[in-house]
Amino acid sequence: MAKNLARQPAKKAATEADVFIIETLDPDDEGSGSFEGQSIMHVLRLHGKSPQYRYVRTRNDFEEALDEFAKSRARYLHLSCLGDPEGMVTTNGEEIDFDELAYLLDLALNGRRLFLSACSMVHQDVTDHLLTKTGCFSVVGPTSDVNFTTAAVFGRLFII
Repeated sequence: MAKNLARQPAKKAATEADVFIIETLDPDDEGSGSFEGQSIMHVLRLHGKSPQYRYVRTRNDFEEALDEFAKSRARYLHLSCLGDPEGMVTTNGEEIDFDELAYLLDLALNGRRLFLSACSMVHQDVTDHLLTKTGCFSVVGPTSDVNFTTAAVFGRLFII
């Protein structure tokens, strides 16, 4: 009898109502100190949470951070990144379209929730690619371009 070689989510312990933040910014934002993810992390700590924060510059760094998230018990993944209607972009300019992003997030998001803090990334393609392919319970984020201060406040409202 043949074995089923399809990717299967590992059985996990129950998640905890905490946040794992992965951030990758435009080099200009790095230089200006506009680290939204760090800002959200500090506010969450004030509310008694224990968020984990990873800053990544490359796709490889992003994949490693996703592996850490998958192994964690955090229920929420917050991505603070450069976005466009086709997907996300890392600090060093590597593009990750929604099909690739869904593949990378596949097992990590099963039964969890995703917060996107990225311009123009939340639209029907996100639903089609992420919700239907990853087992993610929900995707929350802005449907148009937003500035840093709006994004920082928005993220805090939904996570706390």
